[in-house]
Amino acid sequence: MVTWIFIGSLLFTFVFARVIAHSFHDRLNYGTPYEMSKTVTGWLRKRTGFDLHHYHFGFIIFLFSLIFSYFFEFNTWAIIFLGIGTSLLLDQLIFFVSLDETYFKVGYFGLNSLLISLILHLFVALIVIFFYVG
Repeated sequence: MVTWIFIGSLLFTFVFARVIAHSFHDRLNYGTPYEMSKTVTGWLRKRTGFDLHHYHFGFIIFLFSLIFSYFFEFNTWAIIFLGIGTSLLLDQLIFFVSLDETYFKVGYFGLNSLLISLILHLFVALIVIFFYVG
C-alpha cells in the first residue's frame, strides 16, 4: 500500500505541475519586468527577485519528508510528501545537466522535456515497484 501511495503522489504531482506550468506561465515575458506568470514561483520571483523553480520546492519537500521520517513515524503523509518532492525534482532534473540558460524559456515547455520527465518518473516508479512490491 505504501508503494502505491508514493507512486500515486509522484505521478499526480507530475501531471499537476505540468498542467499548472503550461497553463499559468508567461513564456513570452519570463524573467522580464513584464512577466505575468500566475504561479507560486512567478509570484515569488516578482516579490523577492530570486528565480525559484519547482525543483527548489521539491528539494525542500523531499528533504523535510526524509528528516520527518527519520525522527518521527514514517507515515502516510511522509510518503505523500516524499512523492511530491521527488516528482518536483525529477520534473526539472534537466536543469542540473543543461548548460543552456534559455532552457526554461524554450525547452521546459517542449515535447522533449515532457518525455524526459515522464520517462524519469516512470523509471522511479518501476524501481520502487521492483524493490518494494516484487
